[in-house]
Amino acid sequence: MKNLFHLFTYVCLVLVLLACKQEDEEVMPEVVATDQWQLDERFLFDRKAQYNTYLDTERNALYFMGSRYFSKISMEEGEEGISSFIPGLFHPLDARMPISSNIFTTGDGGRVRFIPTEDPISNFTFSLDLEEFIPNYGSFNFPHYLTSEAILINSKNECLIPYYIKEDNLLINSNLLKVDLTVERLGARDVAIDTVKTQIIELPYEFSNSIITMQLLDDNFYVTTGSMGTYKVKDSGELTKVLDERLYRIFKVDGQSFGFGLQEMYTSSDGLSWTKIADIDPVFQSINMVEIEGRTIGHRTDQIFLFTIEDNTLSIVELTNEGLEGNQITSVAAFNGKVYVTTLSGVFTKSIEDFFTEKAVDEEENEVSLSLP
Repeated sequence: MKNLFHLFTYVCLVLVLLACKQEDEEVMPEVVATDQWQLDERFLFDRKAQYNTYLDTERNALYFMGSRYFSKISMEEGEEGISSFIPGLFHPLDARMPISSNIFTTGDGGRVRFIPTEDPISNFTFSLDLEEFIPNYGSFNFPHYLTSEAILINSKNECLIPYYIKEDNLLINSNLLKVDLTVERLGARDVAIDTVKTQIIELPYEFSNSIITMQLLDDNFYVTTGSMGTYKVKDSGELTKVLDERLYRIFKVDGQSFGFGLQEMYTSSDGLSWTKIADIDPVFQSINMVEIEGRTIGHRTDQIFLFTIEDNTLSIVELTNEGLEGNQITSVAAFNGKVYVTTLSGVFTKSIEDFFTEKAVDEEENEVSLSLP
């Protein structure tokens, strides 16, 4: 009996100690490094999947295009405020719709809707039904969201829309529709969008059925097709072939224009003549480019890179991505002292001061240098 009492006392003591330990463990705060990417809890549930961002410096706002919502973060009486709007016409989930300072678009089923960025609740949106005025319209030919935006919009409110044409109910080739828009303010909040001109740009059949990427460089449209060619679309709608090869990415570093091909890197002084300057790994074709605080940033999967030019050498280093691992990055933008990274599984933020920190790995593994001519 005495032994049972001692055993009972021992068990009770152990249980008390375990309870105390568990209580201590529950109240211990989780220590999170300040330079880690943090999930923005304003974008949860059906707002987690975000495809694109645009920084509007004139209105001091940052716009987001998600799978269902268009959202805006802006400064209101010295504090950040967020508002969201459902466009009404959804877009394919494998398409990244564009945003400009004046217009953003949605599109599906042959119909494109142009919506004022400043006030998306306005009733003065404009819709374009391609089936109504293109007799052989087949379907949209939007590039995949990881390669480029589905539709291009430049600062002159010119748009470029890719689509398939059909013959005997078969999709046989790709064409482009160039749309010139006007954006007119009607009052304090109301903004009206209308067309000035629509122009069909017919692509020769040998262009192949696919549009691989569509890109902007200095407000000019560039289209890369499946037939191993890259073309510039002039204001007149005329196509000029600038390279026999595919340029998967066109971008600028310190004012100098570059392009990534399949395994080659090119440079150009005028956007028309492109010269090969280096052989590169094929992985470069999948890096999307953006400018953050005047510096050129690239991103792919869950990685972020900084591109710089010094002493006639282009250097590429990877930045820290702790907290982003395993999330597919879709866009990167900076606003109000923070950098925002959109992914298909949430929006993440970090202070601008911590953003440019290089990843702590072997120096030789973390930097790529290319000599420029």
